[in-house]
Amino acid sequence: MAALRTVLLTACAVLLVSTHAHAATFAVNSTGDGTDASTGDGVCAVTPGGPCTLRAAIVQANASPGADTVSVPAGTYATATALPVTSIMTITGAGARSVTVAGAVGQTIITVSGAGAVTITDMTITGGSTGISVASTELTLDRILITGNTLSSVGNVSGAGMKVNAGAKVFMKRSALEGNTATSSGGQAIGAGIYVVAGELEIDSSTIAGNAAAAPGLAQPAWGGGIAAVGGSVKLRHVTMSGNSALSNNAAHYGGNIYAQSPATVTAADSIFVGGISSNGHQNCSGVKPVPSGVNIDSGTTCSFGAGQLSSTDPQLNALGDVGGSTNALSPKSTSPALHQAGACPADGVDQRGASAPAGAGCDIGAVELSSNVAVRLEQSRTDVVPGGDVAFIATVTNPGFDPAEAASLDLTPSGASEVVTAAPSAGSCTKAVRCELGTIAAGAQITITIVLRAGTGAALTAAATVGSSSPGASAADDTATASVTITGSPGGPGGDPANAAPALGALKLSGKARSGKTIKVTSTLSEAAKLSIRVQRLTTG
Repeated sequence: MAALRTVLLTACAVLLVSTHAHAATFAVNSTGDGTDASTGDGVCAVTPGGPCTLRAAIVQANASPGADTVSVPAGTYATATALPVTSIMTITGAGARSVTVAGAVGQTIITVSGAGAVTITDMTITGGSTGISVASTELTLDRILITGNTLSSVGNVSGAGMKVNAGAKVFMKRSALEGNTATSSGGQAIGAGIYVVAGELEIDSSTIAGNAAAAPGLAQPAWGGGIAAVGGSVKLRHVTMSGNSALSNNAAHYGGNIYAQSPATVTAADSIFVGGISSNGHQNCSGVKPVPSGVNIDSGTTCSFGAGQLSSTDPQLNALGDVGGSTNALSPKSTSPALHQAGACPADGVDQRGASAPAGAGCDIGAVELSSNVAVRLEQSRTDVVPGGDVAFIATVTNPGFDPAEAASLDLTPSGASEVVTAAPSAGSCTKAVRCELGTIAAGAQITITIVLRAGTGAALTAAATVGSSSPGASAADDTATASVTITGSPGGPGGDPANAAPALGALKLSGKARSGKTIKVTSTLSEAAKLSIRVQRLTTG
């Protein structure tokens, strides 16, 4: 019996070791398309000691136990055939604007099947006939752009952007699916953006725009330019669907933005359906209509949302483009009815771009939260001053937010000053009160205001600045700033001579862009005659 117990314990120990999965990281360092030289050896290389391509990394991860990671640096990765993902892994790129996985005509770019849980992040997938095809597995897409995939055939076509097949569970967030086309010259065109055969599709904080299903052949229909579901379920939350089209040469074209056919189910929460192109009465939604929750916007009435929803409502969106973040989106205008009206905020507390939500009184409907962020920094030109001496306080107002800050303003409250000498902004206008109307500050831009204060007879000269904007702000933490100067000595300095007071610089302005070999013009005012030295330092390239 003792010997038997030893054998059993040994077998259990072997079993425990064999079930321990070791995760590996494969770092891609080549934009080539070669496959791995020795699959399953744990080394990503197309030749012994050679480079690691995206294909070789995926093939090696497929053969490696555990939840592996494939790291993809900036670059364009052209693929001649599909990249097959068949094991649990995370494929993470350096950003959708930096990493492009480019497929070939007639090919699916990435296939995911039987793999367990797969995550793909931060890359653009383009140039194939289908961007991603998923079956019998779970897939998460985060900060992904699927665009420019073209599916064309004489027969039926479906899913140029993505196909969700039986057994698949796909979760897409903070992503965009745009400009994919499915065209059949003799058959049906179904789901140019996404085609859901069966399985589950959930989309959060994402944009689906400008996808086109076209069936110009005789008596052939087109269905679902943005999404077509003929089975399974579709859940949309904070999604913007815009300008997708389903067109044929007869009356049989339905669901410009979305089409669903029973037994498929669709739910929509705090989403926007606008500008769908299809036959009359089917522009935005067709077939099985979305079941609404929260507050949704339908630019027409084809989604049949009912009471409590915003039907026949123009969401007032800006054009599709780069509005910050890693993928293109349609941001709401400052007059949009989508602002602050969502029933709930995005699950991650951020919009498609990564902007915090809410910004303002409540979260916005759709994929994008309108979000600026005026901030102020205040500095003084000196640390001490005599009574009657002048000090320049320089307020730098910036907008590190994603959207323009409209009707921006600055208020400055002085303490210990006998007079406001000047208040001069690099843009906008100021009164000596001091109130500055700065107009619109673009995302990433800044305005400098120079305020010259004359010291009184107290102990300190202090300035307190506060900025604001009519646009929703992401944070109020940096809306105020203060700076202080000590008042010492007698008026005019130790000898009582005002000439001993240092001159104050004001109204510094720059005309033109500072570039190598180009002339720029700098103008300023000084409180008295003085020598002014300016040093130009490169802060950013370009």
